[in-house]
Amino acid sequence: MRDTIVAVAGTNQMKIEGTRSGLSALEAEGWQVPNIVRSAVGPNNRLVPPQPIGMVQTRSGALFRACTALDADPEAAYGVGIENGIILLDDGHGDGIDLPVLAIAHRLRLGHVTYATGMGIHVEGRFIRASEGTGWQKTCGQFIAEETGFEHDDWHEGYTKGLANRQAIIAATVYLGFAIALGRP
Repeated sequence: MRDTIVAVAGTNQMKIEGTRSGLSALEAEGWQVPNIVRSAVGPNNRLVPPQPIGMVQTRSGALFRACTALDADPEAAYGVGIENGIILLDDGHGDGIDLPVLAIAHRLRLGHVTYATGMGIHVEGRFIRASEGTGWQKTCGQFIAEETGFEHDDWHEGYTKGLANRQAIIAATVYLGFAIALGRP
């Protein structure tokens, strides 16, 4: 798969480097993987708020990103969209799980998308309620970062006391997603 391009939606370096790392890990195990990873910027999704709630919004956001990445880069064989959303736990406390959803759109298999989810991290209900108070325009991660001093883009590392940083979570999710996508006939 030499000179095969993966277009990652947006300019977030953690997503781009996480995608590159996930593909490199597959390649180290002998897989033939796309070897060029680059950013692709498309339009914003007006139907999914900055803080998606539930699997429908989160999956829709990932799919939109994957398809717009593919559209924005006509040379790409794959478009990657990564969307983190809050999956509510219905636990009586309003807590949820911050869950990354990966969508991989395939140019040569039009309409075919591969999905994977990554490691989810518990989010306290107070952060979810704070985000809801903004009409989901401000993410739970932003509220967590403000309260804790952790970085907004990678509050995951501080919140888990160094056990999981966002780039590693993305890399593991991309590894799984492309193993599924490339393993299919």
